[in-house]
Amino acid sequence: MFNICGKRGQLTVFIIIAIVIVAAVAFIIYIQRSQNMPRSEIQVIKNYLDSCFKEKARDTITETARQGFYHDLPLASINFLGEKTAYYFKDSQNIAPTITTIEQELSNAMDERMLPCLALSDFREQYEITRQECSSTAKIKDKSITFSIKCPITITRNMVTSKLENFEISVPSNAEKLINVSNLVVNEYASKPKYLCLKCLDNIAQANNVTINAVVITKAVFEPEHIWFIIQDKEKLNEQNLTLRFVTDYK
Repeated sequence: MFNICGKRGQLTVFIIIAIVIVAAVAFIIYIQRSQNMPRSEIQVIKNYLDSCFKEKARDTITETARQGFYHDLPLASINFLGEKTAYYFKDSQNIAPTITTIEQELSNAMDERMLPCLALSDFREQYEITRQECSSTAKIKDKSITFSIKCPITITRNMVTSKLENFEISVPSNAEKLINVSNLVVNEYASKPKYLCLKCLDNIAQANNVTINAVVITKAVFEPEHIWFIIQDKEKLNEQNLTLRFVTDYK
């Protein structure tokens, strides 16, 4: 009887020891997985994304401005000799986009352009990288455009995990000024359709430190008749002079 109890006691001890070992191993694994990798490592990836996002943001602003600050051209648009842009005045109506519309178009363009950045090909040999759906929100400010990007990314190496999620990219830009100038130009043209007041355009240009070119396309060249307005900022920001293009009908 004594031996049986002794063996049962030993078995109980072994079971307790086994439970303690399993719990300890599980705790160590949990601690490892809950740890963040060194900030210096994750910062390298964040720096890469910040740089890539900024480059794509610059391209986004430049290319949308060429199309009247549209990413997806509206129905009221034109393609002339391979160059495309939107109408701002058509059928006696001012249809220039609002700031809110332009911000949404910039966001849509950025969502598409930033995808190559998210491939993170140079880092996948060292890290296990997964991400959820990413999206951006553009905000036009005085002298800049800010893109707030929400992009949940999980980065794992040697069972140590870290996460990145929110990015903010600010690009120097006089987009707001060019948008305001375009409204002045359209309002001036709308007051006397099919009449170009060159002196009026010069006054607007001088007052806002921009150049304004108007190119009339007649039926002899292309139908429908229209006018290309090309507004270029004289102030060089972001190593370039931003150019906004749009058209009005000419009838």
